Order: sequence, then structure tokens, then C-alpha cells
Amino acid sequence: MALAALVLTPVRPAVPQPTIEVIQALRQAGPVGAMAELDGRWCTYLDPPCRFVDLDRWSGTPPLSDYLAAERADALMVSPRLASLSHFANDAWLAGVLADPAASGFRAVPLPHGHLLLVGAE
Repeated sequence: MALAALVLTPVRPAVPQPTIEVIQALRQAGPVGAMAELDGRWCTYLDPPCRFVDLDRWSGTPPLSDYLAAERADALMVSPRLASLSHFANDAWLAGVLADPAASGFRAVPLPHGHLLLVGAE
């Protein structure tokens, strides 16, 4: 004789997962060779993974554009954290890129939760 027990548990509400939402959108943005960013090695989640360029190493000099060129970064992840730091917020080159990405040679890819991916035009 088989005995079955039914255990009822309440259904838990969905939990917001902003990081997963950014990753999913980032994967749709197209290929990236080297991404400069601050937050958490977004490159890890791409297939194939891109090369991580650590913006924590940039102190404000040389100019951000020169740093990105020297590191051969073809993409820049602009996150809320990056935008809040004074040496990024006060960078004239970055302000110009954000104001008109296409005129600066970038394709802007809006991502969830205040992130923006800037990909160098080919």
C-alpha cells in the first residue's frame, strides 16, 4: 500500500533580479572585444567573454579617451556607479560622448537599471 503526503507551501513572490536583467540585455547588444567598466566584470557573462578593462585603475589622468585607447577598449559600460564618481562625471570627453554618442563614434545601447553600453563604431 502506497502512502502519499501532500505538503503545501506558500508561493513566494518574484524577487527582482536587476543583475540578471542587465546580463540578458547585454547579451543582446552584440559582440564586444574589450569592455571598460567598474562594476563586476560584465565580460564574464558574454559568449564569447570579452576582455575586461578595469576602470578602477584610471585615476583621472591621462584623459579617459587616451586610457581607453591605450587599453584597446572597444566598449564602455556606463553604470550608475560610474556616473556618480566625480572623475568620470567631470570628464569632458565622456560628457561629449554621452551627449551625442553617434557623433563621437559610438553606438549607444540602453540597458536596464540605468546602465548604458557604448560600443565603438566599426
